[in-house]
Amino acid sequence: MLLSLAAALVWSLVVVAPASVNPAAASARTGSVAVPPEATATWRQVDAGAAHTCAVRSDGRLFCWGRGDHGELGNGAGDDHAHPVEVAGGRTDWAVVSAGTFHTCARRRTGQLYCWGMDDWGQLGDGGTSTSQSSPVEVVGGRTDWAGVAAGGGTTCAVRRSGRLFCWGDDSAAQLGDGGTNTSQPGPVEVVGGRTDWASVTVGDGHTCARRTTSRLFCWGRDDHGQAGDDGGLDPARGAPVQVAGSRTDWTKVSAGTAHTCARRADGRLFCWGFGIYGQRADGTRVSDRAAPVQVVGAR
Repeated sequence: MLLSLAAALVWSLVVVAPASVNPAAASARTGSVAVPPEATATWRQVDAGAAHTCAVRSDGRLFCWGRGDHGELGNGAGDDHAHPVEVAGGRTDWAVVSAGTFHTCARRRTGQLYCWGMDDWGQLGDGGTSTSQSSPVEVVGGRTDWAGVAAGGGTTCAVRRSGRLFCWGDDSAAQLGDGGTNTSQPGPVEVVGGRTDWASVTVGDGHTCARRTTSRLFCWGRDDHGQAGDDGGLDPARGAPVQVAGSRTDWTKVSAGTAHTCARRADGRLFCWGFGIYGQRADGTRVSDRAAPVQVVGAR
């Protein structure tokens, strides 16, 4: 559910070998047992959603597997698969993919952005059909400058190459960061502030966090368990970005879960905050809520 702007801007040149028409050559063999091409493929990037997974191969082709009843596999159908199935269209220029709860979004090397799967809250960003799609549909605007994308519960956010940050879909907990309108949006709306220094974004089930190029970290949306991390007490929702407590400038990675958040600092130390009744903060407790970062402990 996370993609860095810096990583997204590094587009690798991929050389694709001509396809063979010889069935015997289409599979690798170990002894007398044929191995399907998927088993020997080189995978470049992978992302797991709630019950499905998607991955980009080194040849630029995109495959998904797992739950597919909402169309989140993108193969033009609505069924589950226990093996990789190719996303409809047969394209060989997919760059990165992000799997949400019931939808998926991916960027092509052209900088165009596509989504598919459930669209109950407009999370596909296709302009307001509110209709699930089992094949990729382009995010409205036809832009070719998308750099990073993150699909969450019913919300999607993406960074443009300019460093501007946009979100769309479910806004019931102000997770779009557009000022707290709490109104779902079927197309990209800019996160308040108009900043041009967003580097990466991650979307949970009701909250969103993003890092700036200054390595400062901000969160917004649902904060009933302290998942915004601003040490401001528990709040139903934050309608605009609030800085994670400490005002540090050394955050390097962040990942939002259902109701908790974890992030890494430049020195390699790891911190979590938010809901922790299952021990998901790894701070040595099962205290329900933490509204500020606590260091992960006891790693062996």
